[in-house]
Amino acid sequence: MEFVYLPTRLVRYGSRAIEGILLAVSVIGPAHAADASATTSAALGVIVVAIATIVIAAASVAFVIY
Repeated sequence: MEFVYLPTRLVRYGSRAIEGILLAVSVIGPAHAADASATTSAALGVIVVAIATIVIAAASVAFVIY
C-alpha cells in the first residue's frame, strides 16, 4: 500500500509545486511597477518552497523504496 500511496503523493504535491512555480513566473513577468522587487522576492520564495516540496516528496519515496 505504501508503494502506491507515496508515488501518488509525489505526483499530487509535485503538480501543486509546479502550479506554484508557474504562478510565481506569471507574477514575476509583469512585475515592472515600483514594488517589483518585493513582488519578485515573494515569487522567488514560492519557487523555493515548491522545489523543497518536490525534493522532500521524492526523498520520502526513495527512502521507502530503498
